[in-house]
Formats: sequence, structure tokens, C-alpha cells
Amino acid sequence: MLWVVFAAAPIVIAFALATLTKVRKYHWITGFAIIAALECAFMGKAGPSWEVKHIVASWVLGNIFPWGIAGLYLWLTPYPRSAILVASVLPVIYIIALAIGLVIGDVSGLIPQ
Repeated sequence: MLWVVFAAAPIVIAFALATLTKVRKYHWITGFAIIAALECAFMGKAGPSWEVKHIVASWVLGNIFPWGIAGLYLWLTPYPRSAILVASVLPVIYIIALAIGLVIGDVSGLIPQ
């Protein structure tokens, strides 16, 4: 059920980015950090065989890395001048960063199956 949050959060954020153009960039980036922290808190321990390094790797590669890339993208784009463009691309950037983080974690063995 947690996968719904991974998919829904960037889409909801993108909709808000497109409509709430008076909010400053650093407020959005603070929101990204809060979402990443909440996802880490609610993720918990996936299995009894997971060690601390597996949990930390899943936090970093599955939560912090994608939201960090999304925040970096937002910081480097001309938001709010082109809010629709930024909002359209943000979920794609997030999903690509999430996939990259999870593949790196899986290939390196830091995030077990």
C-alpha cells in the first residue's frame, strides 16, 4: 500500500506547483524534505532479515535521493514563470530518480528483495 504514496505524492505536488504559484521555491523544497522524512518514518522494516544498513539504504536510495533530485530540479528551473512546465516534468523526474535509486540499491545488494 505504500507504493501509492510513492506514485501519488509527486502528482499531488505537481498539481499544487501548477496552481499555487505564489509559494516560494524554498517552501516547496522544505515540503519535499518533510515528505521524504514522513515516507522514511512510515516505511518501517520491510522484513525480519533486514539489517540497519538495508533500512538506511532504502531510506537514502528510495526516499531521500528522489526527493532531493526533485528539489534540485525545482531549484534550477524558472519557477514560477513556467509553472505548468515545471509541474509537468516534476513527477517524471521523481519517478526516474526513484527507479535509478531502487535499481542501484538492488544491484549493489543494499536493498534486499
